[in-house]
Amino acid sequence: MNRLPGTVVAVEREGSIALVDVVVDAVRYTALLLDTDGERFRVGAPVTLAFNETEVALAKNLSGAISLRNRLPGTVE
Repeated sequence: MNRLPGTVVAVEREGSIALVDVVVDAVRYTALLLDTDGERFRVGAPVTLAFNETEVALAKNLSGAISLRNRLPGTVE
């Protein structure tokens, strides 16, 4: 499991679903939370984003025309 420390910058709630925007090193990510009241996540709160390496897609010469919302810029060496 990979982890990135960040800060909550926005929260949208609708029933038991919440969209939480988190900034990590000036890059904004969005997490969709199901079956939650979302009250634990408030703007300014420190959080840790966690993702599995099997859920990562790599792109070369990305033009931006993909449906992946969260994008982490990087270089493969």
